[in-house]
Amino acid sequence: MKNLTATVFNLVVVALVVISVLGYFFMPVVNAEVSLTFTPEIADLVLVDENSADLSEDDKMMMSMIEELANERISISAPIKVEMNDILNCGLSKTYKDAETFLFGVADDIANGFDKRKIQEIENSVMKASLSTTIKMELSKIAQETGDEVEKIMQDLQITDEYVEQNTEIILDSIRSDNANVDSVAQTVMTVIDDVYVKIESSSYADQVGELTPETRQEIEDGVKEILEYIANEDGTIDGEEFIYTFISQFLNQSGEGEGEGSASVSGISALYSPLKTPSLLFEELEGEEETGSLENDIREALRGLVTPDLAMGVKQAFFYLTFVFAFACFTWIWLVIKILFKLGSKNPLVKLKFPIIFGWGPCLSFYIIPTVIFKLLANPPAFLEGFLGAEMLAVVKTIFDGGLKIAYSSSTVFAGIGALALFIFGFFYAPLRRSLKKS
Repeated sequence: MKNLTATVFNLVVVALVVISVLGYFFMPVVNAEVSLTFTPEIADLVLVDENSADLSEDDKMMMSMIEELANERISISAPIKVEMNDILNCGLSKTYKDAETFLFGVADDIANGFDKRKIQEIENSVMKASLSTTIKMELSKIAQETGDEVEKIMQDLQITDEYVEQNTEIILDSIRSDNANVDSVAQTVMTVIDDVYVKIESSSYADQVGELTPETRQEIEDGVKEILEYIANEDGTIDGEEFIYTFISQFLNQSGEGEGEGSASVSGISALYSPLKTPSLLFEELEGEEETGSLENDIREALRGLVTPDLAMGVKQAFFYLTFVFAFACFTWIWLVIKILFKLGSKNPLVKLKFPIIFGWGPCLSFYIIPTVIFKLLANPPAFLEGFLGAEMLAVVKTIFDGGLKIAYSSSTVFAGIGALALFIFGFFYAPLRRSLKKS
C-alpha cells in the first residue's frame, strides 16, 4: 500500500516538474502592457511658467496647446513581450543579429498600436486642442482689456466645449472630403473665424476688438492657406487619410523653428495648425528620416533607429546570462525526475524535494514577484518610500501613476513559483512517507 502511495506521490511531483519547466514556454517571460493617459496633472510636470522671459510667443502658444491636449486625455499604450525562445535564440546566437531582430520586433509591436482608429482619435484631439488654443489666444486680447478671465469671456460668448468640438468636426470633415484642397479647407476654417467674430461683435466685448476688415480677413486666410500648402499635394489637393498621418507625423517630427519675416503666422489663428510649426518643447526632429505617409511607419522607423549594434550586443549578453539562470532553474526541477527514475523499483522510491523548493522559484522572484511589488508600491506609495525617493520625487511618481500611467504585467515564471509553493506544501505529506519507507 505504501509503495502504491509512493508511486502516486512521485507522479504528482513529476506533474509539478512538467508544469514548472514547460510553463516558461506557455506564455511570455515578460508580458507588459504600458498605458499612459496624458492628463492635466502629468502636463503640469512638463510645463514651465508661461510668464518666463525665456519663452517666445510660439513657445507660449505651444504650452497652451499642451494644456488643451491634456484636457483631451489622449491615451497611448505599448506592449513589451519577451518569450523564452527570444532569450534562447538571442543569448546563444554567435552574433548580435538575432538580438537586433528581436528589438525590431518590439519596435513593430509598439508601432502597431497606432492603427488608423487610434491615429484619428489622436488627430481629433490635436485638432480640437488647436482650435481651442486659437480661440483662447484671440480672446486673451479681450481679457487684457477687461481684466476678465478667458473662460468667463468664452462662457459669455457661448463658446462651449460642444461648440469647439462641433467646429472641429466640421474642419475635419472638410479635410477628409473626396475633393478636399487648400482653398476648400481654408474656406471652412474661415467660416469658424467669421462665426467667432460675429459672436464678439454682437456682445459687450465688441469695443475691445477691432472690426474684421476684408483686408485683415484676407491676410488671415492667406496665412491659413500657406500652412495648408505645406502639407498638401503639388496640385493643391489634400488626401484626407494621408493628411491624418502627415498632421500627426509633423507634430512628432518637426523641430520648432522660429518664424521669420513673411511667415504665415499673421494672426493667432495660425495656432490652429501650430503642431506643424512649433512642437520644439516636446520632440526632437528625427533627422535623416524620409516621410512614409503613415504615423505607424514613422514611429516604427523612429524606434528602429534607436536600435544600435551596441544596444543589440548588450541585449544579447544579458540574454546569454539569463539562459544560464533559466537553465539552472530548470535543472533543479528536472533533477527530481532523474532521481525518481534512478530509484524506480527500490523499496524507497521517494526523493528529497529541497533543491527546487530553494532554487527553482528564483526566476519567479526576479521576473514576477519583485516587479509586481515595485509596481504596486509606485502605484500606491507608502510613507516610507519618501526616505528613499525624497518628497519631491515621490510626489512626481504619485502624480504619474494617479494621473494616467497603468502597467498590466504578467510572467510565465509564475508557473515555477506556484510549482515551488505547491511542492513545499506537498512536502508535508511527502516527507513523512519517505522517512517511513526509509526506516522500513
